[in-house]
Order: sequence, then structure tokens, then C-alpha cells
Amino acid sequence: MANILINGLKSKVGGGKVIFDTYLRLLADSGPEDHYFILTPDRDAYSHYESKKLTVIDVPSWAHSNLATVLLYRVIFPRLLSRHRIDAILNFGDVVIPSNVPQIYNFDWPYAVYPDSEVWDRLRWQERLLFSVKQYFFEKYLSHATVVMAQTDAMKARLEGQYGLSNVVVVPPAVDIPVSDNLNWRFEAPDDAFKLIYPANYYPHKNIEILEEVAELLQASGMRTVIMTTLNEDEHPAAKVFLGRCTAKELDSAILNVGRIPEAAVAAFFRSADALLMPTLLETFGLPYAEAMFHGKPILTSDRDFSRAVCGDAAIYFDPLNAKSIADAVIDLIGNKDLYRVLVKQGRERLSTMWSWRDVFNEYQRTISMIATTTWTTSPVIRNAG
Repeated sequence: MANILINGLKSKVGGGKVIFDTYLRLLADSGPEDHYFILTPDRDAYSHYESKKLTVIDVPSWAHSNLATVLLYRVIFPRLLSRHRIDAILNFGDVVIPSNVPQIYNFDWPYAVYPDSEVWDRLRWQERLLFSVKQYFFEKYLSHATVVMAQTDAMKARLEGQYGLSNVVVVPPAVDIPVSDNLNWRFEAPDDAFKLIYPANYYPHKNIEILEEVAELLQASGMRTVIMTTLNEDEHPAAKVFLGRCTAKELDSAILNVGRIPEAAVAAFFRSADALLMPTLLETFGLPYAEAMFHGKPILTSDRDFSRAVCGDAAIYFDPLNAKSIADAVIDLIGNKDLYRVLVKQGRERLSTMWSWRDVFNEYQRTISMIATTTWTTSPVIRNAG
């Protein structure tokens, strides 16, 4: 029996939380033979996973802070690995744990592979400092990963090209979208408006601010549209500023912010929409793409390698830095019902080729078993799971 550490300490929101939570659910249901020590964002919220084979562990409260990154990786993690006699690590964190223990690193921090992105210039000085420190440790510790799991071929190519890696395998997030949601959930949007949704927390790379000008251009065109966002004012200083500007410009009827929605209401949110609008500047995958395909909604998104890797011919692409390019894409879609139907059809066809959560879970487990039972003298040669 092996002792496995699952690091989900930073899996708090978004796609990272979905992946971590779903993996734990499947792990608990699988009746594992090995012993798993699980590090979570909130021990109390995950305590129901406790069993003979699953132990939910924690670190001191101060170690959850981004300011404690150095101590976390240099002091806390080594102690955990030694105390629990860990044989293998499945790491959902942003940085590889510096250790000789065999480790799977699930890569989902896009800033590390887009060093020239315009997003870096948009960061507040505090964010730039934090991300620069994170980038330093990302590069410093990357060689400790036995296997690096990328979510798309585009991410694999960037990791290999920029860091010279030969141990990258493609394991995309799964697309088994739950349908047993809260059927009574309602989103109040005008029935006669073409509804565009952008399900995202506020991050600089989500490019939320461009929506102001897009909404103004759509209003000027005479198109009856509403863009629905899912921001909380307290999640980032710029989120409050953005929402305040929308109110000051009297864009409340054109940009409707519904606030953060619970997981049980995600399906209802997509059902309320006519299309997904994602002017994002960075992603490693982008789960809303798959969710839109599942719910039969066309996708309008940034013309970038990460989006084309997921969406292929199932999207309309635009320049995410050009509001007119975005508005024109929306207007083209509204005025072309045949295009709408084609995009929905191509989305469903593309979705049918994607992995299920069971596929992803089985690949995680196969790889954990491989690294836990093999003595490594050189980097492993990994089959491409994608």
C-alpha cells in the first residue's frame, strides 16, 4: 500500500476547484487501496471525505496565504511528506513541490507559458510582484515533476518549447456536465434581448473591462442585447470599479451582473443564455467552452491558441483587444440563424470527442500507480494520453 499526497490547497474557485472536487468525489467512490492524504482549501468543508483510506489534512492558517509561499514549499511541504511517509504526489497547485518524491504536476497556471502577454502590464504592482515570485519558483522547481499534465496540446507545446520538457502528457479536464441542478433558479434578463453570458470570477486575464465598450457599440447598433457577468464586488478591487463604471454610464440594462452563482445553478445560467461570450486573454483550457457545447450554445471567443485548441471550428473568433471586433462578431451571429445552428452542431460534435470524468480519473490513478511503484533514475517516457 502506498501513501499518496493530494495537494489541492489552492483549488478554491473556478475550473481548478471543479477538477479537484470531482477528483475527490470519484476517489472516495472508488474504494481506494492506497492511503490518500488530502490537503484542501478548507478542511471543514472537505471533512466528509474522511475514511480509513482518505485523511483530510491541513496546514497552519497563515500558510494558506500567498505571502507564505516560500515557507509553504520549503518548510511545510517537506514536513508533511516526511511525517506521512509519502510515496507519490498528485499536485493541483500552481508550483511543483521541491522533493525527490515522485510527483504528478497538474499544470493550470497560464501566466507561466505566456510571458509576453499584455496581461502582465495590467497587473497591479502587488499582483505583478506576487506573480513574479510565483514564476521564479515555478521555473526553479519544475524539474522536480516526474510527470507534467497539460490540459491541451497548445499548453503541451508551450511547456515543451519554453522549458524544454520531455515528460508532458495531455490530460484535458472532463466535460460530464451535471444536469441535476436547481431547476427553480431564475436569472432576470429581458426576454426580448439576445443574452450573452460570461461566467468568470474577476482576474486581470479575463479582460472584463472590454465589455463596457462592447456594450456601448451594441447599443449604438440598435441590437437588443444583454451581457450577463458573474462578479462579486469584493473579489478584486477592479471588479467593484468595473461595476461602478457600468452604473455611472447607465449600462445596467446592457451589462447585467448576477453575482457569483452556485454550482447547482450553472446549468440554469447556461439555459438562460443565447450564447457564450469569452474575451479572455489567457486560459489553460476554459471549462465554460465545454459547458456551452453541452448546453447547445454557440461560442464567441478570443482568437488565441488556447481557445482554438478547445473549440476548433465550434466558435466565432475575434480580437479580444478590439471592442469593435467583438461587437461585430456578436452582430454577425445574431443576424445569421444558419451560422447559429452550425456552431451548436459543431460544438456538440466536438464535445462527443472529449474525455469524461471517469476517463480523467482513471488516467490520474494509472499515472499515480506508475510513479509510486517505479524507481526513477531519469525522467520517464510518458505516453500522450490526449
